[in-house]
Amino acid sequence: MTKRLMSATSEGKKRLFVAEPPSVLKRLLEEKRSHLTYILPELESLYNVSENKPRIRYYPGVEGYRSVYEDTLTCKSKLLFGIYSVKDITDVLGVQYVDEMVERRLRAGITLRILRSREKEMGIYPSRTSELREVKMAPDGMIFPIITFVYDNKVIYLSSKKETFGLIIESSDIAQAHKNYFDALWLVGE
Repeated sequence: MTKRLMSATSEGKKRLFVAEPPSVLKRLLEEKRSHLTYILPELESLYNVSENKPRIRYYPGVEGYRSVYEDTLTCKSKLLFGIYSVKDITDVLGVQYVDEMVERRLRAGITLRILRSREKEMGIYPSRTSELREVKMAPDGMIFPIITFVYDNKVIYLSSKKETFGLIIESSDIAQAHKNYFDALWLVGE
């Protein structure tokens, strides 16, 4: 009855159910086809199968934040570039978790070049060859409210604790642009 394939009528104390004509099936299928035709372009744009389009994935909450951060361990080039404050990442995930990620990055053989903000510096995770990490400080006054990593054809963003989300953008052009921004900042870092 909810699909309008049958109807009910009352005759005295009896309730009779009657099937609708078969043409109702055709009408229902046409309604579904019309609805699909309407939403298909939007679904196609979300699917994003073209290699020439950037792929953008949003991950909400602490688990999403963690998932995006862990994606840095998939770095095929073994060169990871970061712009962030250690305080911001430890505020969300804790020092113990970040320590574990450092160990996992080392086991994966991934080198990290990082630009950090003096204003949020905690004095941990300094430049250390044995930990495949080179650190420079951004010029005074440069505060990074969003954590950024660039590697391979990806740029990832990790929010502040206030917003708590992770974002992965897969695009060789966007990654190259962010790598260039990193290189320019690296030149003025100390």
